[in-house]
Amino acid sequence: MDDGSDAYRLSQAYESALRLAWGRYGQLKDQKFDDSSLQQIAQDAADLTISNLFWRLALGDGCLRSAEYARSANRSPEAVVEDIQNGLLVGLLGRREAWLPLWQFEDLADPSSPSRAAQGLLEVFQATLGEAFSPEVVVLWAATRQPELEDQEPRAVIGWMSLDNLERSAKATAARLAS
Repeated sequence: MDDGSDAYRLSQAYESALRLAWGRYGQLKDQKFDDSSLQQIAQDAADLTISNLFWRLALGDGCLRSAEYARSANRSPEAVVEDIQNGLLVGLLGRREAWLPLWQFEDLADPSSPSRAAQGLLEVFQATLGEAFSPEVVVLWAATRQPELEDQEPRAVIGWMSLDNLERSAKATAARLAS
């Protein structure tokens, strides 16, 4: 690996984090794991890391974990997951955590509810897709350059572009997906 590559920097950060985590659990120091087990654990960790990187690409630069959002909105994490599943919030669900992109919140200092624009876009996708609606569709649409938005990503322009233009793009995408 090139010393300046993202992969190299990630491996260095991971090694440092692993050493710190390993040190917190003294019982692991005395265990002897066979090479096969260690290789499988390393593969699982690599797969999870790559998955997290793809999630970051899809969600954008900033996101909240469902637990963080639940605290700020004075709700339970389970209620937040339900809101994502029911199309009231934009987010991606993982095995143990859900991630909510920051672009859906107007006030980042108090992200207790999504912006009017995000709510409107969720409604467009739900109304057009019906049972085929999933939160992933909205996340991927927001991360993809849209011709109706001058080839810009919706998540990059949601703060300043007109809601009419955003909804037109969402309707066009949802209609293509529904057909």
